[in-house]
Amino acid sequence: MKSGLIIGTITVILIIGGAFAYITRPVSAPSQPIENASREASQEALNSNEQATAPVDPAPAAGTTTYAITQSNSQASFQAHEVLRGEAFTAVGTTNQVAGTITLTGTDITTAQFNTVTVNARTLKTDSAQRDGAIARLILKSETAEGEFITFEPTNTTPTAITGNLTILDTTRPVTFTGLMENASPEQITGSFVATINYSDFGLTIPEVAFVAGVEENVLLQIDFTAQAI
Repeated sequence: MKSGLIIGTITVILIIGGAFAYITRPVSAPSQPIENASREASQEALNSNEQATAPVDPAPAAGTTTYAITQSNSQASFQAHEVLRGEAFTAVGTTNQVAGTITLTGTDITTAQFNTVTVNARTLKTDSAQRDGAIARLILKSETAEGEFITFEPTNTTPTAITGNLTILDTTRPVTFTGLMENASPEQITGSFVATINYSDFGLTIPEVAFVAGVEENVLLQIDFTAQAI
């Protein structure tokens, strides 16, 4: 009887230890540079719009300039509110692995058109390795090919709002980001936009953890960017 209890206890410890190791081990490195992934996402968008013959990076039309988001001065992030060990807590995840382009006619910011924006979800970092592992392996499944990249395909752009289709894993939903985009100089565009989504709308589930009493349905998404003329 005692030996059975001991074996059972050891088994539970091994299972818990294995699960902890699975969650806390380092998240896999990106499969490719974010710029390459962004080009692939742009090509897929062109194909889906029956423009497969168009080049991925078409030459700018006369009088227009293309600006590319720079990773050194840009950031994509999320904020999720939860109750952690009895206290209100906001989990924040950030990454600078975000890429995309903007086309502008002359210096008129009202003509700005965003192209596909791509974020490597595998590189999101929070304050906790355990949370990073749970996000990567249980929520966003970013260590898989299907979950590594989050894409946003804009359908309408203004200096204060960008509407488009957000894809997380294999689910796409319309989302509008609001904020402000402006010319920092003739060679540079800066902007900051936010949107609120319900994670369940994208088929995402939050694993139940004893010390987390609950996670709010709403998640704040934000992108702060600097784009340089190319």
